[in-house]
Amino acid sequence: MKISGVKEGGILLFCVEGRVDQSNHIQVQKWMEEQLEKGEKWFLGDMSELEYISSAGLGFLLYAAKTLIGIDGGLVIYNLKKEINQLFQLTGLSEVINIAENKEKALKALKS
Repeated sequence: MKISGVKEGGILLFCVEGRVDQSNHIQVQKWMEEQLEKGEKWFLGDMSELEYISSAGLGFLLYAAKTLIGIDGGLVIYNLKKEINQLFQLTGLSEVINIAENKEKALKALKS
């Protein structure tokens, strides 16, 4: 699993590659906490390279979304693979975590 990010116009664009599961979701959480400590509160996540996400990873995204809402920030993820998008729909997490089809729509959703 690899996570990387770059700030663009006040928004942190990040990409998650590989698998997020029980063995490494803490690494993603620590990365997010580091960004929050730097004052970041607007996150746009490209998930096109995400191959798998476990319940631990889903739980972390839920935690991140709620944390960002609590500080008047936001999180939008986009470019989910079909199977992963279905997982978000089936679990109801798509009602809590903003999901967009592509980067352009994700930016619009984050700004609204």
